[in-house]
Amino acid sequence: MRLTLLLPLLLVALSARAQGVADWAPADTAGSFIFRGGDLAVDWLAEVEARFKGDADIEAALARVRAFAYRGINPAVGKWGEGLDLSKGVAIYLVGPKQARAVIGVTDAAKAKATLVKYAGLLDAPVEATPEGFKLDDLVVHCAHRAPFLVCDTQAVPEVAPGRPAFLQDDGAVIYLDARGALMEELRRELDGAPVDAMRLAWLREAHGGRLTATVEMNPAAAGFLKPFGPGAVPHGALDAIDARTGALLKLSFDADRLFAFADQQMGSPPPPFKPLWDAIKANLSGDLSVSFAGGLLHPIFAIGLKPGGKLEPIIDEILPLLNQEIGPEGVTLTRKADQLTLQIGPNADLPEPILVNLAYGSTASSFVLALTGADVARVERGFTQAPIIPAPLAGKGRHGFVLWNIPAFFPGGALPDLFEGPAKYKALSDLQTLISIDWMSLEQVGLAGGVDGARISADLWWGRLGYDSDESRLYDQAILTDLRGQALESEALLLKLASEHANTPHGRLALRRLTGGGSIGVFPILGVLSAVAIPAFVNFTQRSKASEAHMNVRRMFDSAVYYYEEEHVDAEGNILPKSFPKSTTLTPKTPNCVNGNLVKQMPDSEVWQEEGWKQLNFELYEPSYYQYQFISEGEGKAAKFTARAIGDIDCDGVYSTFERVGTIDEFGNIISDGILVENELE
Repeated sequence: MRLTLLLPLLLVALSARAQGVADWAPADTAGSFIFRGGDLAVDWLAEVEARFKGDADIEAALARVRAFAYRGINPAVGKWGEGLDLSKGVAIYLVGPKQARAVIGVTDAAKAKATLVKYAGLLDAPVEATPEGFKLDDLVVHCAHRAPFLVCDTQAVPEVAPGRPAFLQDDGAVIYLDARGALMEELRRELDGAPVDAMRLAWLREAHGGRLTATVEMNPAAAGFLKPFGPGAVPHGALDAIDARTGALLKLSFDADRLFAFADQQMGSPPPPFKPLWDAIKANLSGDLSVSFAGGLLHPIFAIGLKPGGKLEPIIDEILPLLNQEIGPEGVTLTRKADQLTLQIGPNADLPEPILVNLAYGSTASSFVLALTGADVARVERGFTQAPIIPAPLAGKGRHGFVLWNIPAFFPGGALPDLFEGPAKYKALSDLQTLISIDWMSLEQVGLAGGVDGARISADLWWGRLGYDSDESRLYDQAILTDLRGQALESEALLLKLASEHANTPHGRLALRRLTGGGSIGVFPILGVLSAVAIPAFVNFTQRSKASEAHMNVRRMFDSAVYYYEEEHVDAEGNILPKSFPKSTTLTPKTPNCVNGNLVKQMPDSEVWQEEGWKQLNFELYEPSYYQYQFISEGEGKAAKFTARAIGDIDCDGVYSTFERVGTIDEFGNIISDGILVENELE
């Protein structure tokens, strides 16, 4: 089947809930594409809605995204074209150069065929529907309605499903691709004869996240070569130096006995000066290494795995004379004290004064620990850690990779409300970007891991979001929304509260990591003190920063009123009018800033500032605001007076703060004022 005919089917494969498409795979399938496992967009938007239920901005954004459609296609509500029922799934099977089969869920076969022809037209593919199926140039594709599917084949369509082949190991994946047999032979030629028998790629949905897993099956001849790099009998080391609050972890894990035996086989015995060192390495090391962070990127913890009863001191004892006398550069020496290794460079002609690099070290039952500070080593040695939960794809002997637990701090999200412009309905694209940012800031972890097991090489890319519907999740979500609305200080106050009150939860740990830019152990014991002092200080500071808006704009209104009064104004016939202030206005914007008990910034909108008084005052807000404004005036000449006013409820407790500046005329015709009068500034 030609690619131009397959592409329309692939287009609709982005939203499917497959039940039975795998049963239609031909027995001699060489390549498979299957989509199964849920309307992703529908399910994702439903989860966002459940998390932020009651937030007016999020609900409005969700409504616009769900209403957006293009030519009848609306993935947000699961609509992909007339006659199609993608809840049943999509599959494409390649048998060889002369046969391919496509299976797609439908409610009406004739309408579905018309929809697929329309999709092909969007790709400039000259596909036409026929009573037998489809025609593309000289290629005829046979189709038949095999409820609930439309089954199309370049050969005859079977009357019943042949049944799922044993090799089709899709494991209920959302998306599954594989290659074997004839297709794999073609790929081997492209890979210069690599000894690969089969390849699989699967996207698996997991609770609050997902995993993309790739597997390569090597032929038996390659299994012997891979054996030294797989897991063996040596226990896993270098795990007891990792803290659950770390922000990132890098892990390498080999079986020392297998790896060292392979090295001996390939390179032979080392030269006599190096043999004692090589023997010490083989006797003591487990083949594992981990790098984690105890208080941000400036506090790395290096852990070298030890065998049961193993020690690193014998290795250091052999390294010191070799480095200082045999192989080390001139002028470079390494020395050891009780708990410190010191690398000295100089003195020499270029460095009159030596440079010293100090590394603290220590050990645990299964790790030799290196760090930049003695405090980090002491914490690990004394067990001042929380046991880590290493994600399953990275856990276990023989698995290598890394995981980041602090995604928002390393790669912050953000809203771009003006990214897309055009017709109003396209605001949904900016809404979608904002919703994606919210989801991004909820990521608890992202990782990549791989390893060898027999003749199989596998790799996993996974991601996990925080759960919701708990006290700590609601506090974290509030911090996210506050941050996206540009209220950074308020967001930090919420994160600090979360880190102190819910310290041993995933939300609390992520809040701690975001506050410290990585895993932070050193600040952890004083979070309670910080919370007691810093949170009220944050709140007071942020309330005052909001109040500065009202002070500034009341002054602007006062200055504009003075300028208007001093200027000469005439009527339509050119007669000079008595001196006066701009006309009174209503309270603007008309809507208060508290919505369902939450403070919401009013977005700038020129339409609300069209009253004559505001135009005379030449006053309009061009930045988001927390307050409502009003100008009240009366009288003419020396009897004229005005009040410039701002009101707001910045903690949404029903008590309003008021900022007023009154202007009057003295006996000499000058405008006078007592300054800004404030009531309940911080409520």
